[in-house]
Amino acid sequence: MEAMVLTQLKHDYPESNCSAKKGWVESQSETPITICPWAHQQIKHFTEFKSKDKALLVSQLKAFLNTSIRNLPPKTVWHFQTVPSPGLPFQATASEFGKLLGFYKKPSKYPTVPKPGDVIIQLFFKAAHTACVSIADLKVEEGGGWWVLPFPWQSGFVSMAKEKGPPAQSYMKLKEILIRMNMDEKELTGKLCVELGAAPGGWSWVFLKNGCVMHTVDWAELHFDHPNILAHSISDAKEWVLPNDEKTKAHYYSPSTPVYLLSCDLSMPPPISLDLLSSWIKTNTCAKFIWTIKFAYTNKEDEHYQKSSQEGRRIRVISLIHKTMEDFPQYDYTLRVLHYHGDEIVMFGFLRTSPPKLESLCA
Repeated sequence: MEAMVLTQLKHDYPESNCSAKKGWVESQSETPITICPWAHQQIKHFTEFKSKDKALLVSQLKAFLNTSIRNLPPKTVWHFQTVPSPGLPFQATASEFGKLLGFYKKPSKYPTVPKPGDVIIQLFFKAAHTACVSIADLKVEEGGGWWVLPFPWQSGFVSMAKEKGPPAQSYMKLKEILIRMNMDEKELTGKLCVELGAAPGGWSWVFLKNGCVMHTVDWAELHFDHPNILAHSISDAKEWVLPNDEKTKAHYYSPSTPVYLLSCDLSMPPPISLDLLSSWIKTNTCAKFIWTIKFAYTNKEDEHYQKSSQEGRRIRVISLIHKTMEDFPQYDYTLRVLHYHGDEIVMFGFLRTSPPKLESLCA
């Protein structure tokens, strides 16, 4: 993955001073790493400690951490993480520095779920005798709400237990997306969501659990029923559009209420997928969107694409995404490669202008 991170950064920022190590990339510039979709975690503004004397190194780290924590503003919630690193495997970290790590285990009074404004303290070993400590604020994108680097989860991975009941394993993908977008039931309850390519219903199941009102589209039927499914259109999701007559609209939702969330996890070539997304957002149809782009498809008309390496093909797809979104300055967006995804990338986007207050559609 570090090779892909470095390839992306050098493509977007030719002048950036970045170098790939085993398992991580070091950059002298903050911005490129921050927006790179392949970066799992960021060790930001770190302080470095070096010593071949293990006891001395632990003493230096503990003194620095104690002082840093004391200097945090009153009532600051902080989260301590050890980032597994090639310089010192996690098992070695846990054993050799166990007492140090145990000392900073979270007191029970602290919440386990990080919130924007909390502080993340990270310990990372560049080498066996070189430790880095980073202390940074946890933030979400203003307006969009998605988490930005450094992420609040251990090593940047969202860990989830499997649930019983979902009609498809794809539900885990959407659960991770919603966590990363910082979207929950409080935000989604009563909001209209259109899902293109919904069957068998893994994503719909998650949306409905979070209180969404759904209009789903697919050639196949969903594998379950739910009172919040306003309609399921048996149709080609690549060609289906919202009903445009007021009577039909009123049957599904208030004509003055836009779609709050548009989602699509269809398998199709990136150019076709982006054309479909463009057809929706060019009329400001949705307040937010979640859209996955599949790398697996090949572009037979693009000879250079065919001859490119896997990294090269991915870069070309991401460049196409950015070029497409240049036509829609009213939308802000970000790209992420996630843990529970396959060979694909997900787009999160939102209208920069504040959408009108949405009325609840739940009885």
